[in-house]
Amino acid sequence: MKTHLMVEETRLGQDISAIVSNDGSLVRLAVFNRVQSYWHHINDHDDVDSNIASISYTKKSAISSLHVVWSINSRVYHDAQCSRWFVTFNGAECSDPGNIESVIYEDDVSGNSHSDWYQPNMIEGICHGLSAGSISVNLAVGYCGGYGAGDAHSGWQSGTFAMVEEVFMGA
Repeated sequence: MKTHLMVEETRLGQDISAIVSNDGSLVRLAVFNRVQSYWHHINDHDDVDSNIASISYTKKSAISSLHVVWSINSRVYHDAQCSRWFVTFNGAECSDPGNIESVIYEDDVSGNSHSDWYQPNMIEGICHGLSAGSISVNLAVGYCGGYGAGDAHSGWQSGTFAMVEEVFMGA
């Protein structure tokens, strides 16, 4: 359940991606159009879920990139299991430069076959090549290829925070 949403655009809400300097030249802002979201106690028990949480985002520029930060409490239950948390944009993973993901592989060396450790999980990255306009930014979880299917748990007894912001990578 989403309990808090804050929208912030750099320079006091102005819809800008550049400013005019004192000498009259145009200076491009590195970051603008930031959306932050917070969910309290998501408690998602699904091992495969394409929409643990979602942010509706309006990208202003076709030449900018999106910087995504997602912080969530995660767990993989049992021994020798793997789960993968990842970000999608309109249902597809980032292809430039690549997937934005975090993988947790659980293998308890003490021999306990039912490891049950919750841990902070930070998923962060930048995606290039997304068109301007409405974008659904989703946090998803799934299996790791070639490993036992993890018994994933996302957002247990904690807040989940996400931030999406438009950034310019070049000059």
